[in-house]
Amino acid sequence: MEKSYYNTKVQKNINDVYEDLLGNNALLCMFAVRYCVLNAIKDDKTISIISSLKNSPLIEWNTCKISNCAYAALHLLGVEIYQENDGQVQDLIDTVFFTQL
Repeated sequence: MEKSYYNTKVQKNINDVYEDLLGNNALLCMFAVRYCVLNAIKDDKTISIISSLKNSPLIEWNTCKISNCAYAALHLLGVEIYQENDGQVQDLIDTVFFTQL
């Protein structure tokens, strides 16, 4: 199966990633978080921004909270082990959302 780039943004450099992480567009923010996980980007600035997203009010398509993506990303990057019992965060950790297809 060919990789799909539908509804994704090609990140040209790390500043594009920061711009999307700090922006008000939930979809771009979610894909920037995913990009960081897939590329194992763990520099201090990126981790700080993702950590701040744990308090984000952004919601994508009325279903996925950016804060949940942040918790899952930090867990998958090995920064903070997620030990709470939120089903959506656990689903993000256990599913293919943060894996290469």
